[in-house]
Amino acid sequence: MLGNEVLLFGMLGVFTSAFISYYIAGMKKPITVILCSFQGAFTGWLAGMMWVYLTGGLEVTLYALVMPVLISGFVTLLILQRLPIGTEWSSTGKGTTILAGGAFLVIIFFVAFSSVPATYTSGVNTESFSVQTLDYSPTPEVVSQVYENGISVQSVPIVIETSKSSVDFLTMSEDATPGSSLTFKIFFTPEAHWTKPYITVAVYSDTDNNGKLSVGDIMWSDANYQVGTMFSNWRTNCLYTNGVATYSMQSNDGEPLPIFHANQLSKTKNDANVQFLNAMGYAPQNDMLTWENGVLTEQVIEYANIAPGQTSTIQGKIYCPSGATQNNIIVVKAYSADLTDPFAKGQPCVAEQTVPFTVSASAAEVTVMGMPLVYILIGLGALVGITVYYTKKEGMF
Repeated sequence: MLGNEVLLFGMLGVFTSAFISYYIAGMKKPITVILCSFQGAFTGWLAGMMWVYLTGGLEVTLYALVMPVLISGFVTLLILQRLPIGTEWSSTGKGTTILAGGAFLVIIFFVAFSSVPATYTSGVNTESFSVQTLDYSPTPEVVSQVYENGISVQSVPIVIETSKSSVDFLTMSEDATPGSSLTFKIFFTPEAHWTKPYITVAVYSDTDNNGKLSVGDIMWSDANYQVGTMFSNWRTNCLYTNGVATYSMQSNDGEPLPIFHANQLSKTKNDANVQFLNAMGYAPQNDMLTWENGVLTEQVIEYANIAPGQTSTIQGKIYCPSGATQNNIIVVKAYSADLTDPFAKGQPCVAEQTVPFTVSASAAEVTVMGMPLVYILIGLGALVGITVYYTKKEGMF
């Protein structure tokens, strides 16, 4: 996925620079179009790598696609300004102004459209949760039972998609190495109204390497992964002990805890930006479900129902401890509180997805056509340099 993203950015850079250079310089200076095409590939590729480094490359948004267009277009215009004095640009004046203004308006529209936050219809909760207390310990748990109860007969069809990446300086991979982190994002798109949505997300060591959850697999400690690391309507569970922020909880006694898609919680504490002991530098971006000394003190007031075709996302991060090399799985399950009790064990889900990942001493680096992304960037830079040298030597630049 990461390689395809960077390739897409590179292609957008090529098209942008080739179009601008051809429109302005025309075929009077074909070497200029070739130069700008190489330059567009280089700057577009660079923009793609920047996007992956900055965001993990978990999703390509509309405003992300603006990056290679703006960067490549800007550099192309700088190059075209260096054309020899006396060279006539084939397209100048009013037409160029209209083209530039129209392109600018389109870009502004896309950026504004993609920045509009999603809105969800409210589903009022009239029932208190069945579980009011827990005896929490953030330690790894061996799976002793897997509930083979299938998908609910009254299921809501939900498409669950995922992306993951481990990005370090000059290294991009979709798996992780010991001591690094793996970022993941989960996309939920129902095909019917998903009312009172909640999910569970848990990380397991796949001890039998069968690629699915089974007895004997080991649930990771909450200390090594976080869910809900970016602002969204998904509300995880947070534990306070004697008023002190203690744990951001993902599971309890070997069972994943529900994560609710809610517009409003009853509020005893506001957990936004509170630092928990196992947060590893993470603080919740909005209010979560609060537990005090193991006692549930908040309830969901309004669920955020998800309409057909609407997508809701949740992001997380897994910290891979040093010395840990094994196959693992992220198990994602979707539920509706209209159909099941969020805190009861063995409840049927309406959708499920298992995401495998590996922690190995040398994670496979992302490549395009068998070449690492950085090597391709260097090669494109070399092509730009050779073309510039040739055009200067021939007095064309």
